[in-house]
Amino acid sequence: MALRYRVLLAAKQELASAAAYHEERREGFGLKLFDEYDAVIERALKFPNSGTRVALKSGFEVRHFQLRRFRYSVFATVVGDEFVVFCVSHHKRKPGYWAKRLKKIER
Repeated sequence: MALRYRVLLAAKQELASAAAYHEERREGFGLKLFDEYDAVIERALKFPNSGTRVALKSGFEVRHFQLRRFRYSVFATVVGDEFVVFCVSHHKRKPGYWAKRLKKIER
């Protein structure tokens, strides 16, 4: 069964902000970040358990998927038949700042 795909607004904003930052620094790199994000999502939808498991006491099985060229990770969980991306985080961000977003995901 194919998973449906949803991205929380906060994750969309983080991705857009990261792309804008990289585009401002070097022309074309914003698009490269989007392309790499798309490749990570495509792989994650095929193999949702391939990401590194994040230990939480939330009841959700959270996985993170690292982008290769950029220092960002995509954090996601599977709820029923839906793959939910709730965070796109730079590796220097405070770990776990996104945990409260899990409350916005309906089971």
